[in-house]
Amino acid sequence: MTDTPSDCQQAEALFEDFLDGALSPEETRWLSAHLQQCDDCQEELWSVRLGRKGRELLVPAKDPGPALAERRGWVLAQIGEEAPRARRLHLVRRWWWVAASAAAIVLAVFLAWRATGSVEQSRTIVVEQPTTPEDELPKAVVEQEPEAPPAPEATPPVEIAKAPVERKVTEVRFFWDGVQIVWFFDSHFKP
Repeated sequence: MTDTPSDCQQAEALFEDFLDGALSPEETRWLSAHLQQCDDCQEELWSVRLGRKGRELLVPAKDPGPALAERRGWVLAQIGEEAPRARRLHLVRRWWWVAASAAAIVLAVFLAWRATGSVEQSRTIVVEQPTTPEDELPKAVVEQEPEAPPAPEATPPVEIAKAPVERKVTEVRFFWDGVQIVWFFDSHFKP
């Protein structure tokens, strides 16, 4: 290689005109002779050629005309019709998950509250504890049973004392569509 860097710079300056076919015959001969001797300039010319091909591919070859504009308008109209529906479906799905999540949180808080035995909304009442089976049965059933003949008593009857039992009654109130719902939960205290 007997070429100098200045020859390579001159050759690179002529590449675009060479590819356009705008060089004089004298410049074309000089550039051809230089390219036969310089591998670097051959690679550079090849890169310039590829770059031009790439630019040609990016630029449309012809005007698309009114058909493309018509098609584009139709596609935009379809998108415009489907967008509100898709948005509504998205909102419905989102609100459904919000409602389900809120219900799960309320249930979890309620169960945790019940497990800890909170007494914030509790009332304690004293209830007579049934001590005999007759006291546990409804009165109508007790009255309908035939009376058995009294058994002979060997010992005088012992009176069974009915001890009062404390019970915890928890009242839970909430509203559903304007209707108030009240739940009472009853649990025994250990005496």
